[in-house]
Parts: sequence; structure tokens; C-alpha cells
Amino acid sequence: MALGYLGKWGGENGGVVGSAHPTGAFTTDDRGYFDDGGYLHIVGRHSTKIITGGENVFPEDVEAALLTLEGVRDVCVVGLPCDRWGQQLCALVVMVSPSRLQDLPALLSPLVAAYKRPKQWILVSALPRTPQGKLSRPQALGLAQRILGTG
Repeated sequence: MALGYLGKWGGENGGVVGSAHPTGAFTTDDRGYFDDGGYLHIVGRHSTKIITGGENVFPEDVEAALLTLEGVRDVCVVGLPCDRWGQQLCALVVMVSPSRLQDLPALLSPLVAAYKRPKQWILVSALPRTPQGKLSRPQALGLAQRILGTG
């Protein structure tokens, strides 16, 4: 672990980066899994969870499915406030061919459960990124709200 970050405040959400457990374990906000070979794969963060209609959705899972579709260059899924569902999923998508955006809901349908399917789709030329090149989810949310006139 990078001891320089242990217990410090930081990150886009301003939370604690991590903390040491008395047993020597280290807790983080990361989500991951071990494959059959024993390798750890980090797939996202717990803090990105979107709750829609009482269901927990991790946007990285939806993004991974969308990135398997032909023509999708980049994507960010955010949760927009919704009176009915609490939050609704919105996908900001960078496409190779913009005319294919309308095909994505049908193409995604067999890949993810119904509650994981975005209700809003926005075509963008690029996604906001941090100076380090990481996706900036707060900026992507703000962009979606501005485009849809909800923020």
C-alpha cells in the first residue's frame, strides 16, 4: 500500500482514502474480485453506487457492458435525481458513429438486468477527465444535468 495516502483526506468525494485495521488489513473504497488464478481485479468503487428503485447499480458494471458494443468508444453512467426511482441511470456516450446511439438500448438489453439499463442517453464528443486522465464522475454528472436542463 502507498503509506503516503493512508488515512488522508482526498479524492473527488473528499473522503478518507483508506484506513488500517488492527489486524494489519487495509480497507478501501475499491470493489474487486479474485479470478481463478488468484489475481485481484479492481472493478470500481463502492462510493459510485447508484440506487434506483431500491436496486443497487454500480455504474462500472453497466459501462463495461456498453464498452463491449461495437461503436462505443467511451462511456460514463451517472445517477440523475428522479422523483419516482430516487435516481435514474443516464449514459453519456462517445460513439465512433453518432447515428448508432439509438441502437444502444436494444443492444444493451440482453447484457444487463432491466434495472441496470439507462433511462437517458446523451451523445458527447468527449468525457470529462481529471488532470491524471481518470474519468471525472462529478463533472460528468454536471454535464448531463446541464444538457438535460435538470441541474
